[in-house]
Amino acid sequence: TAELEMTDEDWSRPVVVMLHGTMAHNKMEIMTQLQSLLTDNEVNSLNINLSLGISQRKGMYDCSKPHTHLHEDAIKEIGLWVQWLKQQGATHLVLLGHSRGGNQTAWYAAEKDSEKLDKVILIAPATWNPEYAAKDYKERYGKDLAALLNKAETLVSQGKDDTQIKPVDFIYCKQTSASAKSIVSYYKADTRKHTPS
Repeated sequence: TAELEMTDEDWSRPVVVMLHGTMAHNKMEIMTQLQSLLTDNEVNSLNINLSLGISQRKGMYDCSKPHTHLHEDAIKEIGLWVQWLKQQGATHLVLLGHSRGGNQTAWYAAEKDSEKLDKVILIAPATWNPEYAAKDYKERYGKDLAALLNKAETLVSQGKDDTQIKPVDFIYCKQTSASAKSIVSYYKADTRKHTPS
């Protein structure tokens, strides 16, 4: 889902493609306020809501639902929205991302750049460091991230990507359920998750 705000029907004007942060949504205050300000300044925008593996998802991710989404899924979804905008006739695109969405926006821009991508705007983009991730996980949940990541990586190496590990503490959700591939996606070392990289 997404919220399209067009100040007129002139697709030759820039369209700002907006992406929210971790497990959040396009109706969170920063995103709605930014879109409102863009509209007030006669700038077209598309405020997208990542599916996170759930059709027509709304609001914050429901921690009671099993996690099957990947950090990299956002790059694909941005691409689909960019393709849709091009089909509508958009000729100038600006990507804007907040927090984890800032990282995913930068990742998309670095790997999928197109002739119609004019600018990239990152608001408090996510940084990532494996040592910090392990420390944060230990402080937040009192558990060793390395053991969980090793278990998930073993399942993925055995072709059991979709195996749900539960109960598990995952991102912001305590005692939830997450697939092995989701855990690997969000916690494995990958310099692309560090936006300055």
